[in-house]
Amino acid sequence: PDRPIKRAVFETDDIVEGIKETTMEKKDNNFECNRVILKNSMSYTVRLIDDKQIENFDRIKYLVTVNKDSLPIVKLTKPQEGSYYSPVSQMKWEIKATDDFGVNEIILSYVVGAKTETEDFKIIKDGKIPLRNMSGQKNIEISGALNLIDYDFKAGTTVILQALVK
Repeated sequence: PDRPIKRAVFETDDIVEGIKETTMEKKDNNFECNRVILKNSMSYTVRLIDDKQIENFDRIKYLVTVNKDSLPIVKLTKPQEGSYYSPVSQMKWEIKATDDFGVNEIILSYVVGAKTETEDFKIIKDGKIPLRNMSGQKNIEISGALNLIDYDFKAGTTVILQALVK
């Protein structure tokens, strides 16, 4: 700019969280708008004001596009519900996952518990096993095996598995 800017205002024709404009915060020699939550695509301009209250007349209009993102579909196909394993055995697992923007990480989450005398489920321990970092593939099928002895599961306990994707 040809002169110092005293103030900057973020303006939009669309109402974002009930606001059509907000004063931007000065940080060093720049201005920033810390928090704007977008639910839909929108356009905006920035009004620049100098110390004599002179504003930029021709404002540049910017367009921000919000991409719709569906939740990933994740299915733990192995082990099957209700399967029994010895605490020293190997448990095979299989996960199928789909995401419209791609899967980057797969985690196998577990909760170990046992029924109490009153038939309540008491959690003994839980954890997450990072399986693999993915490269953003949209459809994933992976499988493997857990050596149950490595996790110190006891006979009579219940292990609940859940596949998580990011």
